[in-house]
Amino acid sequence: MNLVYGRGAMDAAALARIAHLLPYHLLGLVPFGIVLVLARAHVSLGNSRILIGMGTLNAAANLILNVVLAHWLGLEGIALATSAVNVVVAWVFWVRLGRRLRAADLWEAPRMSPSVAGGPVVHVVVAGEVRRAPSA
Repeated sequence: MNLVYGRGAMDAAALARIAHLLPYHLLGLVPFGIVLVLARAHVSLGNSRILIGMGTLNAAANLILNVVLAHWLGLEGIALATSAVNVVVAWVFWVRLGRRLRAADLWEAPRMSPSVAGGPVVHVVVAGEVRRAPSA
């Protein structure tokens, strides 16, 4: 933190505060990466219209969770809200992608099975070949 923010007007107390917030933001890092990949998957399938709805969902959910969590947790709540919104948006993108792929007959529904740790693991089976219209 000192390397990035340690210059200028930020003192040691401000740097400590930012360092304290970092774990709350890190919770949403992987879901954010998943959002980026899934958004590109939708666009590659010609479903770019989803981006407007997902942007609206992202903004609305972020606003609501920021207000609610900031009231109870302060700045930590705002960071946690951003991470939670990334999880929600990633999940919605994933569900919508599954519907899109099933409609194109490219995907079987995911099956849930227990993992070694006891939690659910989603197994996705993508059809091995793309069905094409016969050529004339």
